[in-house]
Amino acid sequence: MNYYLLTAGKMMVFLIFVIMCIRLLFLFLKKRKKYMWIELMNALKPGRVVKKGWIVVFTLLFLFFSTIVAAESNQQSASLNIALTYKEASNGLNPNGSRYNMSDILSDEVLENAISYGGFSGITVAELENALDIEPAGSDKDLNELVSTQFILKFKNNKNVGNLSGKEVVHSVAYAYRDWFINKYTANYSILDIPFDDIKTYDYPELESYLSNAIQIICNYSNSYYEKDPAFLSAKTGESFFSINSKAWDINNTGLESLSSYILSNGLSTDRKAYMSRLRYEYTHNTNNYKRDISAYHVRLNAISKYDNDMATVVYIPTYDTDNTFYMSKTKIGIDHFSADADSFSSNAA
Repeated sequence: MNYYLLTAGKMMVFLIFVIMCIRLLFLFLKKRKKYMWIELMNALKPGRVVKKGWIVVFTLLFLFFSTIVAAESNQQSASLNIALTYKEASNGLNPNGSRYNMSDILSDEVLENAISYGGFSGITVAELENALDIEPAGSDKDLNELVSTQFILKFKNNKNVGNLSGKEVVHSVAYAYRDWFINKYTANYSILDIPFDDIKTYDYPELESYLSNAIQIICNYSNSYYEKDPAFLSAKTGESFFSINSKAWDINNTGLESLSSYILSNGLSTDRKAYMSRLRYEYTHNTNNYKRDISAYHVRLNAISKYDNDMATVVYIPTYDTDNTFYMSKTKIGIDHFSADADSFSSNAA
């Protein structure tokens, strides 16, 4: 509703301005050229202006509607400065080292949270995005020479978001982006709290995958912190991030393999019927893959047998090495590619 009132106000101001211009032009054309400038100067005298009541009325209307339009336009349009203050920002990077992208400020996830945060009802993410714009702060010269760490978020009202306040929108988007950024790029230590509460819902053959996922969480964290501070050493335990990472991978690659072998060799399962059904599926799947790889392997062997041995031994290209030494380079031909493919399919089948 506010958007339409603002539009109507702008049209009213324009209409009043046009009427005044037409009236003044009409009076201007009525003046006699000989005394035109004298009459125009006399028309500006206070006494003459008062007598022209329509001028006073239209002037007051013009000022009244212009003030309302300016105030409402300022209410429905707003901008806000967003600054990045972490050290990687000066290099155009996120805290994790990936390339920073300012378009994330207007991502669907951020705008959905902004709508929820601001309590905006009756609008969609796409409609809100069309009313927003983001651009680097600073002059074109500064942007060409430096990596921007400040951005301007702008809101301009339209018919789809006509009831929203510009200041409320940009503040809601900024708060939503801050929360999204913190959740995405700051350490989430709670993920290391692995209670194993749901371990009883998994069958024995599934434990290897279940425990491996937990170990990889620890490995990813320890590796990330090792890259940031390779020299760190705990004063209490004497452990480093590298030693924790190594021990975790040892458990994943050796301990879990032994566990899986024990479970498989003893046929341990809490649901024998479901386990046997899964084994039959895996067997069928592996058998089909084996047949496919063996067939592809024999096709490559047949193709290799059709090559002329003499042709395969004379395909050389004269060329120069990096130190300008002349030599004959044997280029790859079809038989070489077929041989590599045959070896790959044979390994997969095995």
